Amino acid sequence: VWHYKGWGGARWTHGSKGYGNDNEDATHALMISWYHWGVHGWIPYTTLGAALAIMSHRRGFPMTIRYVFWPLIGERCYGWMGDLVDTLS
Repeated sequence: VWHYKGWGGARWTHGSKGYGNDNEDATHALMISWYHWGVHGWIPYTTLGAALAIMSHRRGFPMTIRYVFWPLIGERCYGWMGDLVDTLS
C-alpha cells in the first residue's frame, strides 16, 4: 500500500486526484490494493493466519509455522524437522 501514497516515484500523491486528507488517501490506497490483489491474493494469508490461530488458541502452541504441521509430523516439530520448517518459512 505504501506506493499508492506517492513514496518512491510519481504515483498518486496527496491532493493530485482531489482527495482531501490522509484518511481519504488511506481509504483510496486500501481500495486500490484490494482491486489490485483481489480476493485470491489474500487467501494464502488468511489460511495461514487461521491455521496459526487455531494451533495457538486451541492447542496452546506458540505462534510459529512449525506447529501448524503438528497434525502431520507430531513430536518431530521439536527437532530438526521443525527447525527446517521455520527456516524455510
